[in-house]
Amino acid sequence: MMLALILAIGPAATAQAVWISPGTTLIRLSKGVENLSLTKKFTFNIGEKYSDVSYSIFGTVKEGTVVMKLYTPDKKTFKEFKITPGQEQSRQESFTPEEFDEKPFSGKWIIELSSTNATGYYMIMVRGR
Repeated sequence: MMLALILAIGPAATAQAVWISPGTTLIRLSKGVENLSLTKKFTFNIGEKYSDVSYSIFGTVKEGTVVMKLYTPDKKTFKEFKITPGQEQSRQESFTPEEFDEKPFSGKWIIELSSTNATGYYMIMVRGR
């Protein structure tokens, strides 16, 4: 059985969804923004028996900035991406518990999205399995 939870953040939000199925967690956040300033945090759980985690990010802005941060369960910044005008961000990466230098790997991870007077689009997706 799969559970879907639809979330929206701020005005002009596109759908954000969290899908949870046995053995897998997937969170996908996307948004088209127009002159928007906000900061939001979303959490997701990486189970102890998960064999890998992967993420994809994409974003482009005409004005302002968008910053996406991924925090480990012990609240340390794991990845940070800043999108500014004229600089499109697109990246994919995966890692396993053995490759992960920070401890702990399993637990509650946090995605923080913040924008300052941003006009553009962003998407971040994180999957654990």
